[in-house]
Amino acid sequence: MAGNELWAWGINNSGVLGDGTVINRSSPVQNILSGGVWAKVSTSSTHTLGIKTNGTLWSWGEGSGGSIGNNENISYSSPVQIGSFSWKEISAGFFNNSAIRSDGTLWTWGVNYSGILGLNDTDARSSPVQVGSDSNWDQISNTGAHALAIKTDGTLWGWGEGSSGQLGQNDTFTYSSPVQITTDNDWKQISASALSSFAIKNNGTLWSWGEGNFGILGNGDTISLSSPAQVGSLSNWSSVSVSLYNAVALKENGTLWAWGEGDSGALGNGYTAIVSSPVQVGNASNWASASAGTSSVVALKSNGTLWVWGDNYSGKLGNGTENDSSSPIQIASDKNWKFVSAGGYGSTMAITDDTSTNYPLPAYTFRVNVIDYTAIVSQNLPDRIEHIVLNLENQTVYVSYVDKPLKHGDTFTLYGQKAIKCYQQYIGKLPKILELVN
Repeated sequence: MAGNELWAWGINNSGVLGDGTVINRSSPVQNILSGGVWAKVSTSSTHTLGIKTNGTLWSWGEGSGGSIGNNENISYSSPVQIGSFSWKEISAGFFNNSAIRSDGTLWTWGVNYSGILGLNDTDARSSPVQVGSDSNWDQISNTGAHALAIKTDGTLWGWGEGSSGQLGQNDTFTYSSPVQITTDNDWKQISASALSSFAIKNNGTLWSWGEGNFGILGNGDTISLSSPAQVGSLSNWSSVSVSLYNAVALKENGTLWAWGEGDSGALGNGYTAIVSSPVQVGNASNWASASAGTSSVVALKSNGTLWVWGDNYSGKLGNGTENDSSSPIQIASDKNWKFVSAGGYGSTMAITDDTSTNYPLPAYTFRVNVIDYTAIVSQNLPDRIEHIVLNLENQTVYVSYVDKPLKHGDTFTLYGQKAIKCYQQYIGKLPKILELVN
């Protein structure tokens, strides 16, 4: 099974699924750019962003307000590349986007509701514009109305719409440029919806603020908060994801918990009413990640299986029906999965894993010279290789995906954390190109 493939299902307004059509899908379909090239994806109700394994940024779906990012206002039903820079984090909001480049700089574009672009104005942008001059941004969560971000120093920042207290400033003002949320510097993970915000600290405590309707803040009531408050007293939370009506969070022990509006079965535990504090989803303890959409959830277990539950409008659960489910159901069991993104009201994305291959040694022999980083290849390579394994004097170097036929004299880029890690350990730096020579 190929890894790094992007699959999508649900509502396909303006081509948000990226399959070259605008047809709704009730079961997963592969992105039109087939092959194992995708590292991350973020989808919203309007459009989708994706990062390939080579770090390039791609966008598709509704283009109104410049949300695609290619200096146009045109919708695309298949991916288009945005610039030529390398990116590491993305977050698609409602007609706008936030993204972090590999150099740690923060960029935004699209419709600028309430200053959501963080550029100290409310003017729309049709291509990425840098937010300030800092180069230490690490995480981003953009709702389309407000955004949260964490810097590498552990500080937490927010901007955009603040009428529900979701910016954590102990007020209900709107801010069109980033403002720090508390003076703490121990934040490690964030998730924002249109009206509320969540964050986890390094000590495993979970915090929430903003609109409290539907018990979404998880603190046992429906009261809104304009500054962060701890959810319960536990210190074993590892990740959280929130949508407009429901939230889901993972504990360090692999159990999954949900709260908020239970209509359509979004809490995954049989509850269909409002639950204002975390309740466990089933009794499994092997959950790995989860993403909350509007009244639905898509999640992964540690064995690479893909699970969904909640509202199934237009087939967004991907099980081939439009029937809601109040408990987790497995879909696409023929694949191994590693990354999921639930987008707003109807689109869902998932990326396949490649670890099940265990990177077997191919039948192609390379001899690597560590002085000038050249390799000697004994024969031409086939049309598509998912993995090339190089042995660098007992240091195994993995190159994950080559998207063209290779022959004597060709060059290719080293992709993947495994390749970067091995080279850095062995020679202290990573060459951008490894040359194949006669």
